[in-house]
This record gives sequence, structure tokens and C-alpha cells, in this order.
Amino acid sequence: ASVLYTGATPFPGYQAALPVLGTALLIGCGAARSDRLSPGPILAWRPVQWLGDVSYSVYLWHWPLVVIVTDRLGRDLGWRSGAFVLVLTLLLAALTERFVERPFRTAGPSSTLRRTYAVAVAAMAVVVGLATLQVLEVDRRAEKAEDELAAALREGRPCFGAAAVGRTDCPTVPYDRLLPDVAVASQDKAEAYGDVGPRSCWSGEPGFPSIDCVFGDASSDVTIALFGNSHAGQWLPTLQVLAEEHGWRIETHLASRCASAAIEQEFDQADAGQGCVDWVRRTTDDLVTQKPDLVVVSNRLQALAVGEDLAGSESLYADGYTRVLGQLVEAGVPVLAIRDTPAPGRSIPDCIAGRGEDYARCDGRRDRWVPVDPVVGVVGALSDPLLRLVDLTDRFCGPEECRAVNGGVITYFDENHMTATYAQTLAPYLEPFVLEALG
Repeated sequence: ASVLYTGATPFPGYQAALPVLGTALLIGCGAARSDRLSPGPILAWRPVQWLGDVSYSVYLWHWPLVVIVTDRLGRDLGWRSGAFVLVLTLLLAALTERFVERPFRTAGPSSTLRRTYAVAVAAMAVVVGLATLQVLEVDRRAEKAEDELAAALREGRPCFGAAAVGRTDCPTVPYDRLLPDVAVASQDKAEAYGDVGPRSCWSGEPGFPSIDCVFGDASSDVTIALFGNSHAGQWLPTLQVLAEEHGWRIETHLASRCASAAIEQEFDQADAGQGCVDWVRRTTDDLVTQKPDLVVVSNRLQALAVGEDLAGSESLYADGYTRVLGQLVEAGVPVLAIRDTPAPGRSIPDCIAGRGEDYARCDGRRDRWVPVDPVVGVVGALSDPLLRLVDLTDRFCGPEECRAVNGGVITYFDENHMTATYAQTLAPYLEPFVLEALG
């Protein structure tokens, strides 16, 4: 397991049995040190035993240090930073074992059970009380953010959200006035997510079943179908704003990671690739049969094509998009393809929380954030009047720099997906393309 397991190994799961059983066998064998192949002499070495003594503290300390140092550096750990984290972990683990673990392990029994239980109840009361206060505070901030967002959208403020991009007369918004509040930004997602809306609207591995949801006016004569992976789903709040204004019906056909391209994509689970292919084919056939008034397509190149690197995947994705989009327009279905949005590559809410008023340090270069999207070339090559391309990159980035916060709105709820708040501020910029496509 230590040699063959990598970050791509699904974990936890049945894969966890190998290191657990291996450890149990090692302990259970109890081989004598005199045995030629016994690990006893190595395990008896004092530094190894010391590492075993502090192993629980190592477990507690190493991951927070990895996260904090990686965030501060703005990149993955190199050998120098990795060595620093390792040394600091061992130092803190040694101190924790000596001054926290050992006193508790060696303390004598309490004089009475009453005292023991009293201390335990008091400690648990403190934990429960603090946790309750935290939940109440997060709820309060969420309600406040919703009220401020509704007011800003209703008033159409010229420096709010996407409207501020490219302007030089908009003031810098203080950290404590950002929307959504930094504490809840990571949960500011489209309603298609099960932890936000009433149910999850995502198809997933390994079988990718068809899971369709309806938003907006369910009885409307105008139906807009949203088709793609999570980078299609992030546009749902934008379409909901337009649907409320125009009385449209929105149907979602969304899959986690699986792009709407007719190619086999590589997933953690071996049979998920075929499941994704089947979902794309099945959904495309359904859209051809149902003939919605408009299909909005957007995707992130999340999974590589099977057996290919990124460069090889891009050309195969272009072929896969050509087949899917070509089938839709040949059936007379109008299609609006939205170019993939810029991606920071690191959690923006975490970065902003760590920088405070200096949150501009979370911005990035345009040439690094803007991804290659094969659908751009596909739309040009097909050159069909029913197929249109929307590129709103300039609503995220200036000529050289992309911002983590635009017009006081946190742009991403993780490392590459828009917050629902920012998506709503993009409605005026998507609207002309939708109206034109609907005819």
C-alpha cells in the first residue's frame, strides 16, 4: 500500500483493508529478532519506537500544517517546504506527547467518580455551547447576505458583482462587507446541489443515472435545458434570474465531472467511463426527442480522455463535442455553448479568509486562470445558425488579471466554481445571447 497507493486511489473504501490487515498481521506474527526476515531489529530501533510513541500527535499535526503552508505559498509543497513541514510536525508532536498525552496517560484515578463526570459534563457543555453559537452566527450571516444580495440585485448597483469588472471608478469593498460572507461562501452554490436545494440534481459515478430537475415556471411554454457537468450547473442561478423575469421553465441535465462529450472519460471507478458515455448518449437522444426551445451547454474538461494526456484529450473532446452538438442542431434544436469560466486552482474562500483585508493577493494572472475549452473551435467549425457561442471571460478578468472578488462579490465558492451570488450578477450579460437564441 505504501508503494502503490497514490492520490488517485479511492479512499476510504475496501482499499483501506490492505494497510489495516497488513498492520494487524505484522503485530500478530510476533517474529523473533533472530529470524532472518524479521522486521524486529528495525522496529526495536529507538528512533522508530520514538516515532511510534508520538505517532498520534504526528497524525493530528501534519495535515493542518500541510494545509496552512500550502495556502501561504499558493502552490503545492516542494522538497524544502515539505522538509520544513516534516520537521515542524515532529517537533510539535514531541511537545504534545510530552505535555498533553503523557500526563493524561499517567494521571492517577480521580478521588471520586462524581468529580470525573462533573468535569466531563462541563467540558461537553462548553463544546456544545460554542458549536451552537457558531451555527447561529453562520445562519445570521447567511440571512444578512441574502438580504443584501436581494437589495443589490433589485437596485442594479453599477459597481456590484460582474458590473464592476473593467471599471476604474468602483471603490474597494472592505473585507467585512464582501458578499456572500466569507464564513458561508463555500456553501453559496446553485440549488442543483443536494446540500443547498431540496434534492441533488447531479448524476454520478459509476452508473450515471438520468436525474432531471425543473426550476422556474414549470408550466411555461418556453423550456431551456441546461446540459453538462458541474460547470453547466454553476450557470443555474443565472438562468433562474432570467426565468423569473421572463417566465421560463428550466430543466437540468447535469452530471458530476462527466462532460457532455461523446468520448470515454477517465474516472476513479473503472466502469464509470462507460456510464458517462451512456449518460451523454441517453441525454442527447432525450433532448433530440423533447426538442426544448434552447439547450445551454457548458463543461469543464475535468476528466482526461481514457489513455490520453491533456493535449490528446483536448482533440478528443473536440470530436466528442462535435458529435453531440451536431446531433442537436441537425434535429433543429437551438444550442447556446458557454465557454468555460476562469479557474483559480485553489479555494478562494479559504484564501480570502487567510488574507483578510489583503484579499487582492488571491487574484491571479489571466493566462493562468483561463482554461482551454475545445468547444470554442467546435462552434466555429460547425458554423451552424442554430449554434452560438457565449464567452463571458471579460466579466471575470481584466486584460491581464482575474480577480477573486469582483464588485464586492466573492467570485468562487471553491477552486473553480462560481458562487451563486456572482452567477446571479451575470444575468444581464447572458440575457441578450439567450433572447437571440430563442428568436
